[in-house]
Amino acid sequence: MGALSWLFGNDEPVVHKAPPLQQYPTADDAAFARKNGAFYGTAMDPFANGDLATLLAQKGGAPISAVGQSLPAVTNPANGQLFSGPDVNYVTADTYARAGLAANRSALATLGLDPRRFTLDGVTPENSTNVAGAYSPETDHGFAVAGRGADGASTLTHESIHRGLQKLRESGRAPAYSDQRDQPKTPEEDLVRIIMQKQMGDPEQSAFALKKKRGAYDNFLARDGAMQKYVDNYILRLEEAAAQELARDKPRGPR
Repeated sequence: MGALSWLFGNDEPVVHKAPPLQQYPTADDAAFARKNGAFYGTAMDPFANGDLATLLAQKGGAPISAVGQSLPAVTNPANGQLFSGPDVNYVTADTYARAGLAANRSALATLGLDPRRFTLDGVTPENSTNVAGAYSPETDHGFAVAGRGADGASTLTHESIHRGLQKLRESGRAPAYSDQRDQPKTPEEDLVRIIMQKQMGDPEQSAFALKKKRGAYDNFLARDGAMQKYVDNYILRLEEAAAQELARDKPRGPR
């Protein structure tokens, strides 16, 4: 379960880092996972199998597009309605399934990925909106445009990492960035982009994403005086703390 496996000792769980993805999970990977019951018994099962979807809609209405909607509107849980049947198309089902598979390589993503906490836009074509995803700590609800391509399909995973970071902070067990401060001055968006690049098969390939990724490590150097090695070590410490949080929530091993 989750990104890392663990065994129980007397104190903290021992965690073992999963290898990064070589590429973001594909539609074929999603189909294979469904055929072999990879999601059976998990909260992701009915979503990844196309039985349910949390879609952008007014209560009692049909699914709608996010175009023209404000960020507060798309991250409002009241505008994320649960649908079944023909409104759940294979694009939304694959977005869920591919995110579920990708989250297995990141404890932060696993900690944040909850299909009922993210509203999908399954109506709007990917790459046709200025903002393809968002997460609001105030409402503990996120949003993502579903997509066929790796860039679009991975937005749900990206936003789940934001939520995982927030859940880790709320637990009180997030590792301090340094002796001087709990969190880096560099925006969290840069941290998430690096994780997506390092752990998730580097799916974010739009011109905008490429520009942002190129500057992510530079921003850490400029704002926090941190070389790439230190940033990578900080990510490792965050992942280990998230894995321990998952182990506490769902203990495994002899006890």
